[in-house]
Amino acid sequence: MANFDLTGLALSMVCPTNKLITDDRGLPGVYVERAAQPLSALLAGGDSSIHPAFLINGIQHDKIAIGKFQAKTHSNRAYSLPGEDPTAYITFDASVQACKNKGDGHHLITAAEWAFLALLAKKNGTMPKGNNNYGKDASETLKIAIPTMKDNNGATCRVATGTGPATWSDTGDISGIYDLNGNVWEWVSGMRLVKGELQVIPYNNAADPECDTSAASTQWRAINAAATNYNDLFIAPNGQGTTAGSVKLDFITDHWQWAVTITSQSDSSRYAVFSATTAAGLSAFTQLYLRAMALLPEAGATDADYNGDGFWANNGADERLPLRGGYWADVSRAGVFALNFDDPRGISNSNVGCRAASPPQPDIQSLRALFQRRGIKGSAPLPKGTIQNWEQAGASFARRLLLGRPVRGWRVRARLACPARALQCGCWLPRRSTLKARYAKPTGCASVQRG
Repeated sequence: MANFDLTGLALSMVCPTNKLITDDRGLPGVYVERAAQPLSALLAGGDSSIHPAFLINGIQHDKIAIGKFQAKTHSNRAYSLPGEDPTAYITFDASVQACKNKGDGHHLITAAEWAFLALLAKKNGTMPKGNNNYGKDASETLKIAIPTMKDNNGATCRVATGTGPATWSDTGDISGIYDLNGNVWEWVSGMRLVKGELQVIPYNNAADPECDTSAASTQWRAINAAATNYNDLFIAPNGQGTTAGSVKLDFITDHWQWAVTITSQSDSSRYAVFSATTAAGLSAFTQLYLRAMALLPEAGATDADYNGDGFWANNGADERLPLRGGYWADVSRAGVFALNFDDPRGISNSNVGCRAASPPQPDIQSLRALFQRRGIKGSAPLPKGTIQNWEQAGASFARRLLLGRPVRGWRVRARLACPARALQCGCWLPRRSTLKARYAKPTGCASVQRG
């Protein structure tokens, strides 16, 4: 067993939801798996539909895997590792690329994934504390985390990832995800404001590393204020931020309001507490979606329900992308529901970082059903070189299918003796060179490569 395998086993024995996941260079990162939940388990008035974080390219997933720690970039790759000074001075596009560079489907944490973590922590009563008051939480008196950056007056700014107390994790113990509150603001992908109009990459499709999240991407959609279900929720924007019937961000006296029209628009930063955010003229389903994306508090919420988390925004600029969590000087305004729509994608600062997420890990036991359920059409780029065993080949097929990508052109070159455990995964691979409708369970391992 390789060293990383032993390390991963030891990690999972202590924290069963923690996984050591390697990138395409075989270098590890620590991730935390979270199981899918229906909205009814997360929100009062939620329905039985699964949270959007688990819907990628038309496929529902049983779990997601999120970086346990804020990212540290090495060789322009974003790694989730403890005891590191989190990378800062990184733009949105650079964050996306640093996560994508890890290969194997790694991606920048998405707005949907962050929202799910926030809702789950709130439901469980474990909304995390963090470095939001110069090395400690606003509610704490002692500094435990290890400083990695100080200001000119010697005050602690950034701290090393995962070195805070267990209350800084989203489960309140060492098994959770650290530093979602404070330390550095974190870019999330798949969401933006365009002159105050809310736009998203539908569902959690931004988790696909091949998704185009550029400013000019055609995958952006506005939100239908009168939606009755997912079928009519996402609408094509007009490019000006004035799409008829879309959800927009308005400022009403002392709070933000999601509405159909903007009465107070300003190309400047304005602030209000998150818990005071309201909605006007929106359907019940649209409001439910906004709550699922941690953009709107539950009805009747108080400031204490959201720990005083803040909401900053600019609803007049051409494009503003979200940062979440807060940073070391935001005190009680930082937290898992803290939201910053102030900055363009090119901002770079000492208090802005990112977090990687891993692709859905294939459930090898269900590969046969997955292949049989999906029709395979067209073609897509596949890993170069030869895949040496059925489990690896199955995982490669599954990753592409789990992300909704078509696969074609694989062929079995030779059948070899099956090593121990090779078929315990229950993996099924196609008999023919194109994946259509015929499948055969292998009797041994084979060398499989692109055709």
